[in-house]
Amino acid sequence: MIAAGLTALADSIAGDGPQAQIARLQLKLLQGELTRADEGVKPDSATIIEAAGWLLDNAPQAAGALRALFALPAVGRVMSKAGAAALLWVRQRFGA
Repeated sequence: MIAAGLTALADSIAGDGPQAQIARLQLKLLQGELTRADEGVKPDSATIIEAAGWLLDNAPQAAGALRALFALPAVGRVMSKAGAAALLWVRQRFGA
């Protein structure tokens, strides 16, 4: 489920300019943290917040895909493992 959400997010980032390149870097950081839990490693809430926040603030075309990604139950479980700061951020940014 997370992989499909990340693919949709990647597909929403268009272009080859500097902004798109930074967006892809932020996506890789976010992907790394969201998949860490699969390896038994606690996801880093600061990295998730920074990467997803950057995408929301600087890549508006990705907002819908980000909202859908963070609405996934599997991502909710990852955010719970990341800690209270991550859960609070999701509630503040997405109202969930």
